[in-house]
Amino acid sequence: LYEGEPILAVAAVTEEAAADAIEQIQIDLEPLPFALDPLESLRPGGSNARLEGNSMSGRDLLDITWDNVDWSEVDRGTLPTDGEITDEWEVGDVEAGLAEADLVIDETCFVQSTSHQPLESRSAMAYWQNGKCYLHVSTQSTARTHPAAARWVGVEPDDVVVVAEYCGGGFGSKAAGSIQSGIPALLSQKAGKPVMMRINRQEENFIGRSRPGMVSRIRIGLRSDGRMTAFDLFSVQD
Repeated sequence: LYEGEPILAVAAVTEEAAADAIEQIQIDLEPLPFALDPLESLRPGGSNARLEGNSMSGRDLLDITWDNVDWSEVDRGTLPTDGEITDEWEVGDVEAGLAEADLVIDETCFVQSTSHQPLESRSAMAYWQNGKCYLHVSTQSTARTHPAAARWVGVEPDDVVVVAEYCGGGFGSKAAGSIQSGIPALLSQKAGKPVMMRINRQEENFIGRSRPGMVSRIRIGLRSDGRMTAFDLFSVQD
């Protein structure tokens, strides 16, 4: 779990009744090792953000650890060029291009993670009628949200109607809707009544998506006439 991740939901006639019910719920959570910096999770003995591993390769989760030689470079302020990776793309001969360059720029830079913070939060409302779920959501694409909503609710796509008016900002973070939108749909199915879920600004910050932070080593080879001979980018991304 991450801080702010929804783990239970309560529906009530009024917001006050729902708040009172939440106060009565007792939860026993076990703190686990965690990672805030993906680079630190590559250190021998470092904590991972997930129990199963620290690196995604396609849909597979791997556990990658760099050795002390790699980390000696990191501790000097640069990323290793031969640290274990999950994916790689190469066109041409990068090292040959760097060798023939008159100038090689070799820098390691950091870009922080940035929350999208759309003006319209991921609030949603759902009700059921004649066996179909009508789901009002904030999304950038009803076409991509519709099949996803059917999976969230556990029904066939023909039994879900996604209703979306103008989207109050998304910046890519609402391209396929939000899985949390399935919460009012499931509660409405159980209660037999329409259910509204309002997401406030703090909750939006927790469950909304973000542009991932990354640390990258960039090597650029340049000729004296200004032409680029090679470009090499090695990134560790959150």
